[in-house]
Amino acid sequence: MKKIKRFFTALLAGLLVLVHGTTALAQTEVNSGSGPASITISNTAQGQTYTLYKLFDATRSDAGISYKLMADKPALTDNKWFETDSAGNVLVKTADTVDITTTEFAEWATSYGKQVGEATATADTLTFKGLEYGYYFVKSSLGAVITVDSTNPNATVIDKNDLKPKVPDPNTPDLPDTPDPDKGPGGKKVKIASGEYVDVSTAQIGDVLDFRIKIVATNHMTENKQTQQIIRYVIEDNPVGLAIKQDSVVVRVDGKVIDTANISFDPSGKMVVGVRWVGENYQSIYKSPTNLTVSYKAVVTTEAKEGQATNNANIKYYGKGDPSNPDNPDDPKNPPIETIPGGGTNINTYKATIKKVNPEKQVIEGAEFRLYDQETGGTEVKVVADGAGAYRVAVEGEDGVVIQGGTAVIKGLKGDKTYWLEEIKAPSGYNILTARKQVLLNNQNGEIEVVNQAGAELPSTGAFGTRVFYTVGSILIVGAAIVLISKRRMKNLD
Repeated sequence: MKKIKRFFTALLAGLLVLVHGTTALAQTEVNSGSGPASITISNTAQGQTYTLYKLFDATRSDAGISYKLMADKPALTDNKWFETDSAGNVLVKTADTVDITTTEFAEWATSYGKQVGEATATADTLTFKGLEYGYYFVKSSLGAVITVDSTNPNATVIDKNDLKPKVPDPNTPDLPDTPDPDKGPGGKKVKIASGEYVDVSTAQIGDVLDFRIKIVATNHMTENKQTQQIIRYVIEDNPVGLAIKQDSVVVRVDGKVIDTANISFDPSGKMVVGVRWVGENYQSIYKSPTNLTVSYKAVVTTEAKEGQATNNANIKYYGKGDPSNPDNPDDPKNPPIETIPGGGTNINTYKATIKKVNPEKQVIEGAEFRLYDQETGGTEVKVVADGAGAYRVAVEGEDGVVIQGGTAVIKGLKGDKTYWLEEIKAPSGYNILTARKQVLLNNQNGEIEVVNQAGAELPSTGAFGTRVFYTVGSILIVGAAIVLISKRRMKNLD
């Protein structure tokens, strides 16, 4: 009996089972019978289901705790963890080698034990009341075993709540019952035409793109056996070559839009989103774990003309910190518990180099062009000058200019897209093109040559007919002269 007493004493200490006295700030209560005992689980994960199984009856005497089989349970045979003696006492087999923290033990406990309560946590604590004295197993991510008896009738166990906030990797499946707006990979992503969220895409200056930051948020985090409640999340987004449309920012928790987020921007365009995670008396107000997302639209700016716009996010979460000022994320006395890199996106822009050449591939000056998005009709892609021989895509409010050839470079174009170049003026002495020239950027910087043919010399008006008359007249004159000379010679012979 001393052996089992030492085992269970060590077990209870290792599992952080505390004597009653911990006051819950908010709790869910489940009435599981009419007995004198209760088990309270603190630091519960909201939305997590906790199921309580009774394994053995328990009584206490001066000698220690005695465990008995329940009336409707058979003797333990071939059991890895426990055995029964002839009097029906439950004994641990070998305290030094028995491991009751394994998945195998949990499977045995849930199949052998008697379910006496089940509830989904809706607050920070969950209490099963009305229990008989006994030895219990809690099925959840906690996986704890607990004893309640006449000496310790109201036990409290702290849920380790190992799930801490994280940015899920691409291979991590969505949380169960994830709402549609939250589906897809975590971290910082940009939405493409197919509806997928990706890390890298391409766009033209002035395009409006959809971005999203997604993390899995929890109510607590545990590290080195220390658990802290999370009271606030702060998401920072640092765009370069992008301008966030401030009225487009939407914050969701578990797929539902919330209007309590604090959203601010600094002069550089950096966005900071703060989401308070607790209500009155620091009661967590969201289930755990759950998705926290920030979605918005952003315009590709002229800063992206040299090839790329970037966007990086960081996620910080805070505990109570300085009791005098617990909610201020900028308070040096209240640093974040942790900062998670949220990842980033790269939006690539491309350039096209246009060379106006003659048939011998020599660059010729004097051509003028306009750029369009279709082979015929369509919309002109306006450009503005950006240095000698260089142009970039114009933004709203800028007047476009014609593109001058010889050699011209157009910056800020979208890759994997076809543009069309229309010649509106040909170099002097060359024929103007009669159709637009294709400019295809297959996710790379393209170079095209636009060849002009020199104009052929055309006949003057009426020239062909005049030459005929000149030629025939000349022949007639020569013929008449020959006839005249011949007649004179014949006359002289006479």
